[in-house]
Amino acid sequence: MEIPYINKQRLMLIVGSIAIVLSVIVIIWIGFRPPPITLEKLNLTMWGVFDDSDVYGPFLAEFAKTYPKAKVTIHYKKIPIDTYESELINALAEQRGPDIFMIQNSWLQKHQNKLYPIPSATNYSTARYGERIAPFLAVTPTAFGQTFVPAAVEDLIRNGQIYSLPLYVDTLALFYNEETFHSVGIPEPPSSWDQFIDTVVRLTKFTAKLAIERSGVAMGTADNVNRAPDIVSLLMLQNGTQMTDLRTHRMTFAEAVRIENRPYFPGSSALEFYTNFSNPRKQPFTWDNRAPYSIDSFVDGSATMMFNYAYTIPTIKRKAPYLQFAIAPAPQTEQSLQDDTKINFASYWTLGVSRQSGVMNTTTGQSQCLQPSRITKCEVAWDFQLFMAQKDITQAYLTKTQRPTARKDLVNWQRSDPYLGVFALQSLTAHSWRQPDNDVVDKLFNEMINAVNLQNKTPQEALEAASKELNLLVPLE
Repeated sequence: MEIPYINKQRLMLIVGSIAIVLSVIVIIWIGFRPPPITLEKLNLTMWGVFDDSDVYGPFLAEFAKTYPKAKVTIHYKKIPIDTYESELINALAEQRGPDIFMIQNSWLQKHQNKLYPIPSATNYSTARYGERIAPFLAVTPTAFGQTFVPAAVEDLIRNGQIYSLPLYVDTLALFYNEETFHSVGIPEPPSSWDQFIDTVVRLTKFTAKLAIERSGVAMGTADNVNRAPDIVSLLMLQNGTQMTDLRTHRMTFAEAVRIENRPYFPGSSALEFYTNFSNPRKQPFTWDNRAPYSIDSFVDGSATMMFNYAYTIPTIKRKAPYLQFAIAPAPQTEQSLQDDTKINFASYWTLGVSRQSGVMNTTTGQSQCLQPSRITKCEVAWDFQLFMAQKDITQAYLTKTQRPTARKDLVNWQRSDPYLGVFALQSLTAHSWRQPDNDVVDKLFNEMINAVNLQNKTPQEALEAASKELNLLVPLE
């Protein structure tokens, strides 16, 4: 067979073309493959509020093992709650703030610019970061909603970006003195607000001079009721109050809704319901400003019921180790019980990742969480959140701290617990509302209650004054 002739010049052209194509492919591959990572010693700081060092110590040690080729250490520091926020703001302003820090669930609106959301596909590509980015990209808003309770979805996601992975969610529940209930002949706690009023009336005991000898519930005032603003918020939400405009963030809790073509003020109705318990002219009168603080009154038996969170349980047990108390779900409206549309109120602390933990992009002049060539503190901080959010790790944390779960798949694990079961179940129907500043909200809601009780203001007048003050904190668009 004759060998076909190939022109040498043509052959060289073909070979040269192939070489150029291969060179381009190699250059592209080198340009887009994840660069080698520089491993270095990283020391991170983490600030918390309630947990002692011995709570996080074992978790931090176990987490460090996930970086076998790098020396990663997270130093935990507990800060007193009274000074925590001011210390945090000052430290961040002076560029000496923590890399990871606890935030209250209502803080995101005022501190969002201090936090890094979890790295997402919008900002970081798989081609650029390889397997390092994969665990972060798996935590989508959809996956978050499938894992965590609704309150966490509402509180911790903004514009499709996730700012924290919660370990627990606490809710307001009804604490009651079992011994007093039984002595009065009440077999079980009330489930509706109508039943609640009847129960309060039966439990309340007056002296011959009509002074309150035993209160049915520690409720109705501001200064001597622990978390009174939260109780009012619970009542407002259950009564259908639209607390804020989600688009403009303006306060709307003083505004009317239309029912059967007539205006109705659900916020005003809720505030009036609350203050009626300290109004001597109303039937559920059971509490006043002369009573000791609500937790102390419950502990000494002078108040038969109170509303509070799971974190109060250790305080009660420490102050009154022999007190026979139990915890029931917060009462609901009759309609919500019929429709199975219960509403509870959530309050909790969760981890945030500081923007100071990122690195500066010399090209854009902006800080970024990840860097292709080396591990950053921000990457480690988010890795730690992913580590703590694992089911078994979260379960160990909840066992140690005795807090109610934020993970849906751990609710059944906790539901039979005599103390935490109620809170775990309530987390599935818990909500909160977006506040411009929780400290100011607390202050103005307390003033709102006092305005009705002590200054003869109508509930609507008090609501409108609080709403006006809070709207001054909301930037105009």
